Amino acid sequence: VWVGPVTELRLARVSDLALVASWVCSAAHCRQWAGERVRFPVRLDQLPHEIEFENAESWWLFLRQALIGFVQVVPKPLWRVHLARLIVAPNSRGRGVGRELTEHLLAIAYAKSPASVSLNVFPDNFFAVRLYRNLGFCPGERPPGELPSGSQYMVHQR
Repeated sequence: VWVGPVTELRLARVSDLALVASWVCSAAHCRQWAGERVRFPVRLDQLPHEIEFENAESWWLFLRQALIGFVQVVPKPLWRVHLARLIVAPNSRGRGVGRELTEHLLAIAYAKSPASVSLNVFPDNFFAVRLYRNLGFCPGERPPGELPSGSQYMVHQR
């Protein structure tokens, strides 16, 4: 558990995913959030499997007891940690929550001593691409064995 001046980061439970699903309002938004893994409309009975909930650390960001963000930290081969499926509550978007959540997750990821931290982002997700670039992520070459995707693979190295 991480506690900041106004926010708190906690591990998520499967039962929390209903709220995440309620934040996904269209097929296009679902694709930006989870790629091709999750179908829209989101099915709660399939969601834990589709986002590989058991293989990742799933985190919630709270602001004064309100859930405002969700993201996963996924261990990958070659000493890499992957940030996945970051989403911010609709009423909290445009307020720096994505930045704060990503900064917290970078700290959690680097505590695992990886060689790098990666993520995927779709090029049409302009705000996310700008955020990740501003935080030091750069386009990278997708590692061997990763499924092809229309998303841009980005890498952060300290």
